[in-house]
Amino acid sequence: MKSTFVYNMKRKVLFISVFIFCIAEYNFSQTIISSIGNPILQDFNALESSSSSGAEWIDGTTLPVWYAYLTTVTPSMYYVNDGSAVTTGRLYSYGSTGDSDRGLGIIPGGNTGDYSYIGWRLKNNTGKTIMQLKVAWTCEQWKVTTSSQQYIRLYYKLNSYDLSSSGTQVAVLGSPKYSASAGAVLNGNLSENRVSTTTAISLGSGLQNGSEITLIWGAPKQPGASQQLAIDDIAVTAQVNQTIGVLQNIPVLTYGDGQINLNDYFKSSGDLPLTYSSGNTSVAKIVNDSMMSIVGPGSVTIYANQSGNEYYTAANQNSQTVSVNPAVPEMDAASNITQTAFDATWFIDNGLNNSSTTYIFQYSTNPDIQAAIDDDDGTAFTVSDIADESYSLTGLAHNTLYHYRVFATTTGLYSDYSTSLAVTTGDNYVSIHDGDWDADSNWDIAYSPNPYGNNVIINSTITASDLPARDSIVVNELLVSPTGKLENYEIINVTGALIIESDAAGKTGQILNMNEIHLGPAAKIIFRKKFSASYGWYFIGFPYEVTENNIYLGSTSVPATWGDPTKYGTDSPKKTFYVYEYDGEKRDRTGLMNASAGLNWIDDSDHIFDATKGYSIATLNDTTIDFVINASRKESIFESSATSTVGLFETNGCNCHQSWNLVTIPFVSSYDLKNSPNQAPYYIYNRSTNGYDVYMSDESYVVSPYQSFFLQAQSTSFNFVNAGRVMKAKAVSKWNAFDEFSILFSNSSYSDITRIRLEDGASKQYIIGEDAAKFLSSNESVPQIYSGINGFPAAVNTLPANTDSLDLSTKVGKAGEYTITLELNSGNPNSYQSVILIDKVTGKRVDLLKDSYTFTENTTGTSSRFRVVFVSGGVSSVETNRANNIYVTVSNGKAVVKGLTDVADVSVSDVTGKQINQYRHLSNGESIDLPFKGIYILNFKSVADGDAVVKVINN
Repeated sequence: MKSTFVYNMKRKVLFISVFIFCIAEYNFSQTIISSIGNPILQDFNALESSSSSGAEWIDGTTLPVWYAYLTTVTPSMYYVNDGSAVTTGRLYSYGSTGDSDRGLGIIPGGNTGDYSYIGWRLKNNTGKTIMQLKVAWTCEQWKVTTSSQQYIRLYYKLNSYDLSSSGTQVAVLGSPKYSASAGAVLNGNLSENRVSTTTAISLGSGLQNGSEITLIWGAPKQPGASQQLAIDDIAVTAQVNQTIGVLQNIPVLTYGDGQINLNDYFKSSGDLPLTYSSGNTSVAKIVNDSMMSIVGPGSVTIYANQSGNEYYTAANQNSQTVSVNPAVPEMDAASNITQTAFDATWFIDNGLNNSSTTYIFQYSTNPDIQAAIDDDDGTAFTVSDIADESYSLTGLAHNTLYHYRVFATTTGLYSDYSTSLAVTTGDNYVSIHDGDWDADSNWDIAYSPNPYGNNVIINSTITASDLPARDSIVVNELLVSPTGKLENYEIINVTGALIIESDAAGKTGQILNMNEIHLGPAAKIIFRKKFSASYGWYFIGFPYEVTENNIYLGSTSVPATWGDPTKYGTDSPKKTFYVYEYDGEKRDRTGLMNASAGLNWIDDSDHIFDATKGYSIATLNDTTIDFVINASRKESIFESSATSTVGLFETNGCNCHQSWNLVTIPFVSSYDLKNSPNQAPYYIYNRSTNGYDVYMSDESYVVSPYQSFFLQAQSTSFNFVNAGRVMKAKAVSKWNAFDEFSILFSNSSYSDITRIRLEDGASKQYIIGEDAAKFLSSNESVPQIYSGINGFPAAVNTLPANTDSLDLSTKVGKAGEYTITLELNSGNPNSYQSVILIDKVTGKRVDLLKDSYTFTENTTGTSSRFRVVFVSGGVSSVETNRANNIYVTVSNGKAVVKGLTDVADVSVSDVTGKQINQYRHLSNGESIDLPFKGIYILNFKSVADGDAVVKVINN
């Protein structure tokens, strides 16, 4: 705010000197723009706010580098006005009297249309070229005097501050109020009496460093009284340009390519982010700000934009046009092959533009189709504008090999060629019984020894011999049915598909490769499995990885649907198949198991079948499913040996819960598990009993390809050797290096078995590889029998050789008649005099070496009612005068007493009845001395066990 001048001589002299100084200082100066993006402000609050007589105006001085021009003259005074003054041709400091919040305004004089101007000089001293000034300003109205709206206009001039003319107009603001009832004084500082704008002044080639610009506000003399307008709250911000350039050209893409980051293809001179848009959203969309996602083939223009801020102007848009070719069709094997025709089918997904995709089909007798077309030799043909994803060829030559391929086109863009496939016109070659794959083989039609490119179906046991007369066998589609077995000593090339079929009962086609089997680059491996809903859950695994998107309804291209097993039977809509995988780590962690209740069966959430891992699969309806892989991922299925990885889980305190795995073999031939003893025992699901049969390391069991089974891993490597690969199932054999007793428990329909091995150096604890866990069947009709190892049920219990007895448990689901019998597998059968089964409920004893034991079970559930006693040589007879459990074994002059549940008094007599010794309170397991060879009579008296007489022989 300025002080009022006092006009005395002394002050005049002072003023003149100051005025001369100001002219030198300001008339040729400008407000310096020293930085980019930082606003320069003017609020006019330095103007006089209370003088009634006015204040002196000096251009460039009163307000530094501000100038005024009133119609034809430069004003010498300006006046304080609150809206009540009406004098024209004056420069005013507007605001309420005494209020420091001021605005600068003009009431123009002269004739109507004559302009008065206010100007602000600015100079670029940033060291950069200013490309744009952003000017924010306000128009205040201090009086309503007419019904017509009046205006203040903003202009600018470059390198001139002459206010006798306007310059280039860039903005206009009008009086916010006007009406017929004139004369109302307003407060221009109130929001309803002011309007604001921000004007961007684009400076073309720019304001060079050192150059100046003058901002000019002008108002014309209008008919009638002035609305009394002022300017206020000015902010001027200098901005520089930012430009968008091309860092590199976006390459030609193909539908199916992954997302690309557009920031790799556009660049900016500034540091503000670029924004992108797609000119054709059926081809590409922008996701996550800068990522371009391909949604269909075609052409699309990608636009790059960049907004401005206080430092930068908005950049000019840039763009690139991108071509997206259609996806490459995937050829399927030929079908409906006759002597003169076949159907070609392919698969493709072209996203949002799939419906507009057409196809060009080419076929030729020349393996190099392109060369045949280029040479125009008459053997190559092209068919265009095919709308469907299949084409039927007719009128072909009989027994001729044709090569064919297809490519897709959309709006003038083309995919790459699909992989070429080959097919020979004519019928399939089918084996009807066993034979050799040569000129004398037994097929149902005649053919040459090398059926080049045809489809071959193996229904029998066939041997492909390595014949000198041919280099190799080439087959388009090789199908091995559930009854088929192929033993190969030849070089076989499969160009289309290798199909292994498995029926609903689990019988599976097999290939034992002894030479070479090659699959072409487009060939597929298909495991075609029939499922019966009534069978329930199948135990299946694959020697290679299979993903969900490669599983189809049998012999079709229709995808099969993968269901959540927890929704089995309740899904809506129903899924084609449901999958469980076994979580051995969970069993190890929790120590819980129940094979029938499925505590450790979990959903295979990633929907991927891992190679050599077992799964449980079921369907709600009888169906056939194709599990497909590309030949390049066949892994080791034709190799002579392989190693798979299994998991070790060893945190549980009971090793009976550790390291359980469900696995499958890595071959398409059968495999005798006896040749991989390092991971035995093996647990094979028995569908008839809903239980598991156990095979130890010394026993043969031939597992079919794609069949899964349990094991407890003893190391992470599961080794499969060449000697184990077989074509026909072998009989189960027993190795007789130790004593083994197989005790069968049966009813009229089913039987179960528990096995007891007696071996030198064996442990009474559960040892992985020596003992085998018992999986109890969920079928109530199946009787169960097992021994226990520290309370854990065992199917195979390996015990020290001197074990003489152990308890047996049984489980029945239905009351009825049951029988216990014995199989004796012993390296020395004569070493056992008796194997006595004791029924603790009835007190009956049976020597299982001589008889079976049949009894009636009236209650269901689990019972520990039986004990089995192994009596080695040295006992001639066991006689008792009452039914009890007492028995005696003799060895090295000592008689060991077994079967006592309490203490007993024992008298020892010779055959004459003469007592030679007496024992008081003898406990179970204690021994009696027999001083001489011969026959002894032992008399037992016990409160709990009763009286008994036992005759023994000391040899």
